Amino acid sequence: MLLVDALNAVIDDGIEAARMDYAKPQDTLKREGAIQGFEECRGKQPAEIAALLAEANERAMQAMREQDPRYWFWHCRALAIKWVANVLVTSWSPTGCCRSGR
Repeated sequence: MLLVDALNAVIDDGIEAARMDYAKPQDTLKREGAIQGFEECRGKQPAEIAALLAEANERAMQAMREQDPRYWFWHCRALAIKWVANVLVTSWSPTGCCRSGR
């Protein structure tokens, strides 16, 4: 499986899960933040995702410090990017499923 195919599958699955998990009207910021985070990973190389994650974590921390009313948007955006990064690390590591053929 190519990295781009794996990345797109992770992103598509993540967006679907965010839509289901954050379906309630009061979860709009969470849903929109998560979807944006997943979409921002599309077409990126692992190093670019790592840089994006660092920026997203800082932005979420800033929102918390400033008591930003859109905190949940920024927090869920960062979590979505972190999810993509974690899946790529575990999937494409020497002991991960995609590299070992399992």
